[in-house]
Amino acid sequence: MKLIILCITFCFATGCAHTLSKRECSKNKLFEIGKKMAYKGTKFSIFKSLRKSCKKYGVDIKELTFQKGWFEGMKGFCTTHRGFHWGITGKDNPNICTEEFKDDFERGYARGKSLGRNRG
Repeated sequence: MKLIILCITFCFATGCAHTLSKRECSKNKLFEIGKKMAYKGTKFSIFKSLRKSCKKYGVDIKELTFQKGWFEGMKGFCTTHRGFHWGITGKDNPNICTEEFKDDFERGYARGKSLGRNRG
């Protein structure tokens, strides 16, 4: 039980908080940040947290730039191969794929999840 509490505390202290540096808040980096976050399976709603962190530096980041990058990253993430990897490693489906790419990811995810259960 203590281990679970420690893990939850660690998550809140580190991994769950998404902030950007002043440099990352610049328009030049926003497309790449969006792309990288989607490729890691992060939901688009993270933008709100990122915008808040950039306001601390007096920078108002543009949602459209982030959104374009996020969409590119989502296309790379939503593949049968990535779905399989997420499924076999036991990760939850982040449900970030649009209808256009959803079937590929979920097909791989289901196959990986099934094999992951059979291995354990």
